[in-house]
Amino acid sequence: MSDNRLFLFYDPSFDEMDAEGCPGFGYVLLFSEQDAEQFAPGENPSCAAVSMLFTDHADGSISGDLLGWAHLDDP
Repeated sequence: MSDNRLFLFYDPSFDEMDAEGCPGFGYVLLFSEQDAEQFAPGENPSCAAVSMLFTDHADGSISGDLLGWAHLDDP
């Protein structure tokens, strides 16, 4: 088993309401502890990262959307 850890941060700068008035909550996934220590909500990361939005729908379901990624192709 790998010792790789992932770091998931809540980032309120991505929060939004969908067309039906359901709240969406933004998260950023980082891939190293060093990058996690330097993470600042509301700013585009300068490291490998994935941003996601999870929406809490009125019917009780939750959906997830990939908003974007940064620097995943960097060596």
